[in-house]
This record gives sequence, C-alpha cells and structure tokens, in this order.
Amino acid sequence: MHIIGIGGIGMSAIAAILYHLDYYVQGSDIRLNSNIERLKKLGIKVYAEHDAHNIDQAHTVIYSSAIKSDNVELIAAIEANKTVMHRSEILAKLMEGKYVIAVSGSSGKTTTTAMIASILDSAGIDATVIVGGILKAYKSNAKFGKDNVFLIEADESDGTMLKISANVAVVTSINGEHVDYYITLDNIKRSFCHFLRKADHAILSDSINIGYCEDNLTTFGLQDSNVKAINIRQHTNNVMFDVFYHGCSVSNVVLSNAIGMHKVINALAAISVAVKLGISEDNIKKGLYEFKGVDRRFAIIAEINGIKLIEDDAHHPDEINAAIAAARLVTVEKVLGIIEIFRFVRVYNFFDEFVKVFKLFDYIILTPIPDNNFIQGYDVTDIQEVLLNNGFKNVQILNDSMLIARFISDFASSGDVVLFIGDDGNVARLAQETVEKMQ
Repeated sequence: MHIIGIGGIGMSAIAAILYHLDYYVQGSDIRLNSNIERLKKLGIKVYAEHDAHNIDQAHTVIYSSAIKSDNVELIAAIEANKTVMHRSEILAKLMEGKYVIAVSGSSGKTTTTAMIASILDSAGIDATVIVGGILKAYKSNAKFGKDNVFLIEADESDGTMLKISANVAVVTSINGEHVDYYITLDNIKRSFCHFLRKADHAILSDSINIGYCEDNLTTFGLQDSNVKAINIRQHTNNVMFDVFYHGCSVSNVVLSNAIGMHKVINALAAISVAVKLGISEDNIKKGLYEFKGVDRRFAIIAEINGIKLIEDDAHHPDEINAAIAAARLVTVEKVLGIIEIFRFVRVYNFFDEFVKVFKLFDYIILTPIPDNNFIQGYDVTDIQEVLLNNGFKNVQILNDSMLIARFISDFASSGDVVLFIGDDGNVARLAQETVEKMQ
C-alpha cells in the first residue's frame, strides 16, 4: 500500500496500523518530520518527493483530503486502475468487526481520546488506537492492540467522522472551525448530530446545544449532566475533583499532567465512555492518575530562569482562550504568546475573535502565516494594525528564534509563562530552537 502524504498526523497513524497488520506499506511526503522518522524506524519506505513512479509496485493508493486532485501520484494511480482509497475508506476497512469508540469535536478530541486510551490500558483492554497527536504513553499517534476494541479520534474537518459507524460516539465541543468546509455553523451542528445518531451510544458535552435528545444520549460537563464534576482543585500539574454519575459518586479523582478546566471536561468525556463500557471506578481513577499527557497539548517543554515555556496546539480563538486561562492558573505574572495562525481563511472566519483573545495576553509575537492562499486584509499585519489602533501596543511580528529568545530574555522574568501556540510546524520549530538558544 502506498500512502500519499504519509507524514501527516492521521496518515502516519494509519501507516503504522497497516504495518502491524503485516501489509507492505510505503509512502511519500515532501516534508520530513518526526512522524516520518518514526515510520522509517519500522522499516517503512518513504519517498521525499511525489513522483508517478513511486506507486509502480503498489496495488492500493491511499490519500486524504489534503491531497489535491492534480497530485501526480493520485493521477497515476487512477490512470493505472489501481485501487484508490480515501483515508476515511481505509479507516472503515480497519474498523470492520471492531467495537468502535469514536471521539470527535471542534476541540479537545485528541486529549479526550488519550485519556480514554489510558483508562482502557488500566482496565487491561488492549485496544487499537489512532489519535491526532503524540501520546506520551506510547510515544506515538497509534497503537496496535490485540483486543476487539478500536479507539479513534474522528476527524471532523472533512466529514470523515460521518463515515464512521461507532458503537460509542463522543462529541467534545462545537465551534465554527472548518466552516470553510461546512459553509455554515448549522451544517456543522447537523453533521455532529448525524455522527451521534449513527452510534449505539452518544456522549455529548452539556455545553453543546444542537437539539440532540435521543434515548442513546449521555451528557457530561459542569452543569446538570449525567456525568459531572464538582469540588475541582487545581494543583501544580494535576487536577483533583469528584464525579457524580447516574446516582453514583467517585471522590478524589486525580487527573495527572493536566492544567485547566478544559482538561477536567475532557476527563468527564473519558469517564462517560468508561462508565458505558462497564469499567470499574478503580480502573477509571487509575487510568486518569497514570495519564501522561499528549505532546503539544499545554505541554511544558522547558523552564529557564523561572520562565515556563509551554507548547499548545490551539487553532481556534476559543482554544487559545482556554490555553490562556490554563496559564493564568500557574502564574500570577505575565503571559506571553508566540502565535502562528496556520491559514488565511481562519483569520477571515475569526478575525474579530482573534483580536479579542489576543488582548488577553500581556505581550504577543505573531509569526507569518505559512499559507499560499492569501486573502487581502486578513494577514497578521492586519491583526497587528487593529490591535495597535485599539490601544494594545505589546504586539510584534517575528519569525526568528534568536530574536524571540532575545525578546523573552529581555522582557520576561521569573514566574512568567510563554505560550507557543499553533500547528506542529513552524511554531513548533521556533519553540524548540528558542529553548536551545535560551539554554
């Protein structure tokens, strides 16, 4: 099997599972990253460029929605009458005959999936896991399991979640992210409703109002939910809380490697799944206590001269707001943001929301948008101009780790938090290089 764009977070996970199922797997990607290095260690061949001849020996070619129709490998596969499968189709194939737990949502789905995986491990359930982040427990975004349970983070960005028939379906949150694909927020809500309706059991955050009230529904959250948390206490790097569900209570649940109220809500989603599976209270508590976290999900990457440097994969203004709120829990000092907005269309869709949330920082550095689809009036320079005109002077645009390191050293002091926010690309590189230069 040949996978186009094999280095992507979702495609690399599929490659790893196919490898463990004894398929011959190869792929291509024009960007070298840690996902590709991990696959190469398994012995998977990865071509560093797209070329029609790369697929000569492949019977099946797999692609994702990120691959454009003019990709030379995709065209060659179609012309050669090879089996061509979209990512969602191969996932459906992998899940055939399995007990499927699918986690979707606009935000929080990666961490929630990771928490469910930790609980399953504690319960002795050897599930196959595919997730959109690197789980620290596995040092990977995939785990091949021998039991019949298949846990997957169901991507909503291109409607992949709608092609998954889950036994248990979870929706963590809904916002306007990916409205460029769905056109309207109402369409997004309808899609999530359809995803839940297809499942045997539906699990939904109590903060979501999409008119879903079927008999298969379990709600979770901080309000009047089926599964809710009270008495929440944030500690240095963990959260303790009590849980009430279906007339039962569990006291002193400790969620390790977690900061912020949004992590508690993720844990409630995971607990809801565990309760539905009949997992014991002891194993639920054990799984959350042993939770190791996910790379780039409010992950502390260094502490230098008392300054905490933290990476977070936030994209949407709501996610950035949650990251700031979490940072305010660990410091009463300044919070600085080094932020990359990955696409111009995201600025177009949420310009005012970005401006509003950026004002919550004490200082922000914006990096250039790495997107060829430029939209006039919706660049970081336009955001900077509006911030300056509204009296927020602590904003500049940089894309050099030496300059960023120098700025942090000059401006930040012990007790401050620096958030590196954005996709696992340029801003992740800047974070690592900045740490190296500051050390």
